[in-house]
Amino acid sequence: MLMPVAATSAIWVRDTKGDLQLLVTLVVITMSVGTFLAPTYLYYMSGLTANSIVIPRALILHHLMVGVLLPLVVGLVLNKVLRKHLATVKPYFAFGGNVGLFMAVFLNVGTASPLLRDLSLRQIVFAVLIVLSVNVANFVLGSLIGRIAGLKRDHQVTCEFSSGMRSNGTALVVGLASFPGTPLVTVPAAIYIIFQHLLASIVKSRLIARFGEGDEVPAKAAVAPAAQPAATAARAA
Repeated sequence: MLMPVAATSAIWVRDTKGDLQLLVTLVVITMSVGTFLAPTYLYYMSGLTANSIVIPRALILHHLMVGVLLPLVVGLVLNKVLRKHLATVKPYFAFGGNVGLFMAVFLNVGTASPLLRDLSLRQIVFAVLIVLSVNVANFVLGSLIGRIAGLKRDHQVTCEFSSGMRSNGTALVVGLASFPGTPLVTVPAAIYIIFQHLLASIVKSRLIARFGEGDEVPAKAAVAPAAQPAATAARAA
């Protein structure tokens, strides 16, 4: 729950017509803040002081810039350079994004899947139930915050997905660094990355049923001005 917002949530925000700019901002902020806070709160958590490995913050910042900030800058530059050709190249970038999503899930799950042999079926079932409960709670929290704050449609979509989807790659790395003698700590993160995308598909369907596809409002707004002169003429008559 303490991990940053997952960059892979961009796929779901895009498909549900959320605010991608807001999502990118949340990813950068939570990744920047969370990367520096993770070693701190892990160090002071009960029983972790002796296990925590001290990772230089300069090294963390370097990987943050290479892995997060640099791709974002490249994306913004391509958006400006290819603006006239976006309609043509967008399907290829969308396909690349879907491939990246698959690879992220595959690699993260592949890291922990061999360790499942050391767990009993009962332990696996309880791990799935606990992780699923946490994931559902995160999605519900994002939904409640969006409703209470009165956010508009695209911001509520972004808020819900960014709350429910966490960076599992970060969780795997932090878990292995903090528990070098207990590699099974990677199992919950691997379970989470599977279920968060399954739940995201359900959340997407629910949001579309609640708000619509996202293109209907502009269409209605475009029709209204055309109908206004006729209504004015009728009142005048």
